[in-house]
Amino acid sequence: RKVCTVLCVNRHGMCGIFACAAYNVCRTRADLAQQLLNGLRRLEYRGYDSAGICIDGQSPEEAVIIKSVGTVAQLCALVDLEKERQPALRSS
Repeated sequence: RKVCTVLCVNRHGMCGIFACAAYNVCRTRADLAQQLLNGLRRLEYRGYDSAGICIDGQSPEEAVIIKSVGTVAQLCALVDLEKERQPALRSS
């Protein structure tokens, strides 16, 4: 199993990216969504005004993209709503 977690902040300190590369790893999309949200929570204190996550699938049509203006908590609420439409985001 290989999991790589990366945190990048640009030289001005105004852009934060948290990414999880989970190639060939037995993790559910729900697990990956939770890991991405946890990473974004750690960046939140920097004063961002929007947040989003993207989880790819086996094809471009399977990609899940959720974004929100506001706090990470607001993004989490949208992820919870999206779980109703995207069963793959639900924990098993």
